[in-house]
Amino acid sequence: MVKLSQFGIKGLSLLKADYDSSVIRRTLLFMVLIVPAFLANFLVYYLGARLLPADQFGLFYVANTVGNVIFSAALISNNFFSRLLVQVGHSSGETAVLHAMRRLERTIVPISGGIALLIIVALLLLGGYLHIPSQLVIVLIVLDAYSAYVADLGRTLLQSLNRTVSLGLYTLVLMLARFVFCMIGILLFGNVSGALAGIVTSAVLVIIVFRIWLARRIGQAGPDGGPRLALPSITAILPVVIGYGLMTTMTNLDVLVSYFALKEADLGIYSASSVFPKAILVVMTPVSQMLFPMMFQRGTERRDFLTIVAKICATVLFASVVAAAMTWLLSDYLCGGAVGLKLCSIPPLSALLLAAIPLALLRIAALFQLARGRDAVLLLLTVPIAIYAWFALKAPLSVDSLASSFAVFSYAGLAFFAVVAGLRELVARLTTGGPSASVRDPLG
Repeated sequence: MVKLSQFGIKGLSLLKADYDSSVIRRTLLFMVLIVPAFLANFLVYYLGARLLPADQFGLFYVANTVGNVIFSAALISNNFFSRLLVQVGHSSGETAVLHAMRRLERTIVPISGGIALLIIVALLLLGGYLHIPSQLVIVLIVLDAYSAYVADLGRTLLQSLNRTVSLGLYTLVLMLARFVFCMIGILLFGNVSGALAGIVTSAVLVIIVFRIWLARRIGQAGPDGGPRLALPSITAILPVVIGYGLMTTMTNLDVLVSYFALKEADLGIYSASSVFPKAILVVMTPVSQMLFPMMFQRGTERRDFLTIVAKICATVLFASVVAAAMTWLLSDYLCGGAVGLKLCSIPPLSALLLAAIPLALLRIAALFQLARGRDAVLLLLTVPIAIYAWFALKAPLSVDSLASSFAVFSYAGLAFFAVVAGLRELVARLTTGGPSASVRDPLG
């Protein structure tokens, strides 16, 4: 018994050793916490497909995808803010970080609210051309993205404080609330507007609870003795936000195209078949978001930086391959049938599972370029996006052919981005006489 206790203590000490710089251990711990969260997210689509008519579910899935594209700016801008908070924490401690977050909120929330209002006006003006049947749906799509962005500030704070467990629990609460209130909206109203209204309500409630918690923590921490927080300039952050938005558009391009290329019934089938592959990418997003600040540790030399990136790539590749393989092996039970996802079809599901692997790596490759300070490289993603959108809207595509063509596009897009990034690296070496010694801080 004593030996077993000593063995357990020794194992715990090994687990904690150099934990802050560990990629694999932190990723595994975080995934244990967020997998239940994204199971709740999956239930939104699973039950939505059963409770909503096929055409309504297709619209609901597309609406969520559009909201995710709008929300994508939050993921990268909040990584910027996380880096700022990390700097404050290094120099002035946790109390200063809490006060800095409150100042960030006072600046970011009204500015992003104004941007959301402009997006609503633009989409309302374009609604007729986009064949969106309800103006209320347009408003709720943007409100969903905006409320999710403000709620994500809680993750930004916990991420900057290196609180992996709290970050996972916050994500779990957010996703559970999203599921519960979305189902309430569907059951009460039976349409897309009710579902989206429930999702917005859940985010607002989480924001209120987070604000109360932050105010109490600040009250307990005492006065702010830290430095004033300088936000990055618009010219510095705009290319990054646009570039990351393009990457998110690229990973969801098939769903966006399907709204225009497929009939209503086929749209429901394609949307349901996309749920599991997109879920893999959704799970990988907070993992990469959590690991992103590790690329900006103080004193990170080029060799250490490349080692960290290699570990992150290997971890994400392994996780995405395993997830895709397990989903494919269980596809007879998960897709269609009595208990599987309603409207789901195995052939497009299989093709889209293959597409999820390069798209997961594309996210890491994009973060790699941002960490290197090569923001403009992401803007070149407009080339594959434009080519595929032109092809998909021009050719008469079915559910299966759209999925298979998108799988080919995903691998081609990753190869294109790798070539572009490689050429950019070669140019940098030729112009500077060799690789840079350290990682550039993207905040200036």
